[in-house]
Amino acid sequence: MTNVVIAVSTANRAATLDRCVTAAVAGCEIARQALWLVIDDSSSARRQATRDVVQAWRGRGLRLVHIDAALEEAIAAAMPSGKAAEQFLYLTSRPDSYRVPGSRNMAL
Repeated sequence: MTNVVIAVSTANRAATLDRCVTAAVAGCEIARQALWLVIDDSSSARRQATRDVVQAWRGRGLRLVHIDAALEEAIAAAMPSGKAAEQFLYLTSRPDSYRVPGSRNMAL
């Protein structure tokens, strides 16, 4: 097993996510062993499609974690107060009007 983490930011692009993972694991042993963070900014109507892609790859033996706003909120609630919690909230709780697809910092 490797200590590599691959972070993929996505929004409303489940088919593209699937093609991304397919290409990576077809061409790279490290990608097959990595922990994948799928950071999902999809609309609520399209989020399930991304979850389905994550589940399908888990069924093939890959380690994928689906991260969406609900998980971000749960993490924030579990963090002790302090500088780390403030930074986490800053990175994840910005208004939708400030979010630009691909600019998410959750992987940090």
